[in-house]
Amino acid sequence: MPAKIKIKSLSLDELLVLKVELEAEIAKAAAREVARLEEQVAQLRPLAATRPVVRPAVKPTATPSVKSSAKPAAPRKARAATKSTVRRRRKADIKFRDPKTGATWTGRGRTPIWLREHEAAGKKRATFAVA
Repeated sequence: MPAKIKIKSLSLDELLVLKVELEAEIAKAAAREVARLEEQVAQLRPLAATRPVVRPAVKPTATPSVKSSAKPAAPRKARAATKSTVRRRRKADIKFRDPKTGATWTGRGRTPIWLREHEAAGKKRATFAVA
């Protein structure tokens, strides 16, 4: 390893020269490392072609740590999805609208930022309600 350099005592010009030298040395070291890894891959490639692919075993699902004396519930029978059993959710109606931007909110989920900002400014939520 080269001698230690006291960086704090170097001038700006000396630091810039040192930076260029370091970047060149880093590039050389990276090229050497890439060449070494490519050589290893070239050595391992014939082995990979001759060996079968081994997939890892599937891990069993975790069992509950609490043991109870009650019987486990019987599995439910699967029902075929028919028109009568499938319920389609209706798109929620718009309940609030920002008059400046036209942004809307259905009243579900988190309060949008634009409405929070108006409420922080002292306006009532009801003023943005859609009739």
